[in-house]
Amino acid sequence: MENGKDVTTDARKQARARFEAMGLTYADITDGELLMLTMTLNKAFKKARKEALTPVRSSMTLSRKTRVKHKSNGTIAEAYFFMNAHYFQMRECISFNRDGFIGFCGWADDNNTAPVVEGFNEWLDLMAEAGKEQAR
Repeated sequence: MENGKDVTTDARKQARARFEAMGLTYADITDGELLMLTMTLNKAFKKARKEALTPVRSSMTLSRKTRVKHKSNGTIAEAYFFMNAHYFQMRECISFNRDGFIGFCGWADDNNTAPVVEGFNEWLDLMAEAGKEQAR
């Protein structure tokens, strides 16, 4: 909590709002760009481990398993990224849900969600640099 506000909830909302403000939809995301998201998440987890701010953050890693489902036209219908730590396996990291909602570590507190949102925002920066941002 910071000044009575849930920082993670705000950060999650801001990340979702940024995705929407960029004009992105799941149809705009390629499998290669999901791989790019994996790389930015791994970078954020590595930074969190190096800083060792909390016991869980210091042991978090991105799971090698992801689940991506495609529509018949080949676009992404939904995608799920998972994470591991010293005491859990395969917890939600980021979920691109079929209904359009993007979830960030629904199980986690502020500190443990921070590297996930950081990695997602870095990925959005890369998407913008690649010209994915739509004029609205």
